[in-house]
Amino acid sequence: MVECVFCKIIKKEIPANIIYEDSKHLAFLDNHPNRKGQSLVIPKKHYSGYSFEMPDKDFVELMVRAKKVGLLIDKALKTERTCLVLEGVWRRSCPCKAISNDARNI
Repeated sequence: MVECVFCKIIKKEIPANIIYEDSKHLAFLDNHPNRKGQSLVIPKKHYSGYSFEMPDKDFVELMVRAKKVGLLIDKALKTERTCLVLEGVWRRSCPCKAISNDARNI
């Protein structure tokens, strides 16, 4: 299997601004954010890229971590709220984007 960019970030082969990490997940600031604080929350386990093919337990764990990261973003940026967007249509992992949804941080 060819490693994706996320695998390399997890292995610390590519630098990233990591804002959260535990044994199963990693969150880091997006290199090309649409909004201040935009981050990616990813599982450390490599998946096909289609989030709905993840086992339910793993999907729920990713959502719980994404919620935690969203709250960290809210606190750090003093935003009204943070939105979550699931991606993975063309990627070889299952990133969840945490995006600040506050007009002050556009």
